[in-house]
Amino acid sequence: EKGEKEEKKEENEEKKEKKEEKEERRRKRRKEGGKEGKEEEGKGGKEEEKEKKKE
Repeated sequence: EKGEKEEKKEENEEKKEKKEEKEERRRKRRKEGGKEGKEEEGKGGKEEEKEKKKE
């Protein structure tokens, strides 16, 4: 039983790290460019909604 809890904990940490990396890349893209940044922002919002529904 303890093993399963540990595995889930690790999985959650990995998911968190991936999410943080994604956010960081998104922020950089927004900073970098005017029009391009705005377009990416819109796409990102849609992806975020999809992820929230999955959870």
